[in-house]
Amino acid sequence: MVRTKLIAVLVTLLAVVCLVIGVLSEFALSAFLTRQVDGQLHDTVARSRVTGAALQTAGTTLGTVHAWAGGTSGEILATAPGAQVPVPQPLGAADLAVLREIAPDAPAQTVSLSVGRYRVLAAGAEVFGLPLAQADATVVTAGFVLAGVAAVGVLGAGVAGALLVRRTLRPLDEVAAAAAKVTGLPLDRGEVALSVRVPVTGTATEVAQVGEALNRVLGHISHALEARQSSETRTRRFVADASHELRTPLAAIRGYAELTRLSGDRVPPDIGYAMKQVEAEAARMGTLVDELLLRARTGFPQDRHNNGQGRAEKVSS
Repeated sequence: MVRTKLIAVLVTLLAVVCLVIGVLSEFALSAFLTRQVDGQLHDTVARSRVTGAALQTAGTTLGTVHAWAGGTSGEILATAPGAQVPVPQPLGAADLAVLREIAPDAPAQTVSLSVGRYRVLAAGAEVFGLPLAQADATVVTAGFVLAGVAAVGVLGAGVAGALLVRRTLRPLDEVAAAAAKVTGLPLDRGEVALSVRVPVTGTATEVAQVGEALNRVLGHISHALEARQSSETRTRRFVADASHELRTPLAAIRGYAELTRLSGDRVPPDIGYAMKQVEAEAARMGTLVDELLLRARTGFPQDRHNNGQGRAEKVSS
């Protein structure tokens, strides 16, 4: 149905909009959190230069990475068994190989180490890195929240849209019902009271304009049917009057013809034959007049008149 397709299109468009907004929000949130990590990374570099220590266990983020730009050695601040505070531990060869690719004084960039994604910054001959695990977890959580909110919003919008579309298009159902009712009326004969109309409240919407246009069409058809019925009534009255007036002279013709035929030898044979034909034709005309009068009064179809004519021809023969 049209309304189902309309609702489906609206829901699809809303879902696409929510998807675009969600993706843009995820990118914006990821960029914001990355900038925060970059700020923390610059603070770590600044503290290292002030204190002269590469990794400080106090005030330093767990998982902070420090390595030399050449990748010859490096360490990560991690928890150790039996230790109450995080302590620096050496990096593995694979992680050092990744950090070895960082050029001296290179800007902050994202790399993947064995312990996760890191944001690293080269400061002179040293490379510092902070984990992106918390930022990634925040982005994932925000994604689930946005997806849930979008799903609820799309579902609610679909239900509200269905109700709104049904309410808006309800006049179309009334238009269809009125049209179906009109098609069931016998408009081809008899007196027809075409009182079917579509209830219209205002003309501000296109649907209301359709209903108003249909009402005008129905009104025009009603006037045309009234004119047809009036014309048929006048025609039947004329035919009935004419048939009634013709019955008397036809009866007189038949009577005189029969009287002449019954005169016997006093009438020449050719005159008798002619009177016999006149009587037969008058009888046929009388039958036709009777059939015409009957049809004018009852509205019988044309084939009944033809049958009457056939019967009259059989009588005359």
